[in-house]
Amino acid sequence: MSLPGRIVAAIVMLALLAVASSAAAQQRRGPVTDLPLPRFVSLNSDRVNVRVGPGSDYPVAWIYVRLGLPVEVVEEVDNWRKIRDSNGDEGWVFYSLLSGERTAIVAPNRSGPPLPLRAQANETARIVAYLDPGVQGSLESCRNGWCRLRGPGFNGWIPDENLWGVYPNEAVD
Repeated sequence: MSLPGRIVAAIVMLALLAVASSAAAQQRRGPVTDLPLPRFVSLNSDRVNVRVGPGSDYPVAWIYVRLGLPVEVVEEVDNWRKIRDSNGDEGWVFYSLLSGERTAIVAPNRSGPPLPLRAQANETARIVAYLDPGVQGSLESCRNGWCRLRGPGFNGWIPDENLWGVYPNEAVD
């Protein structure tokens, strides 16, 4: 094989390895639960101690006081889950303080005008409400880049790119 042919073969091989390692990273599973890592969950209590390490002997770094707040589980050790919030802050919480109920926050790190919530999952559908950044709701379902978000006084569809608590184009039932 000629030198240019070997270079092309090496590039193809590196590309295949990159794709394989990317797929493996996306399919990472928790060693305790065998659930995907990372994954979104929500807080199961209106008072959740976040610790600097996976155990009650570790000091409390801060306390969440928002029931249903979406967080991302990024690691598991025994009965402890390392979580990340919408600000990127990470810490450890006891597993029973987390719920599988999916919630989301509207544009948590943006300022600006309220975002439209629509009657159907498309840009031309009737606007049923405007939601301010930081509004939290229950994630009813997501499909084709749109999510149905429900909360006190609102229920409708919003593009997933305007939410924290769901991955891009994630299907949620």
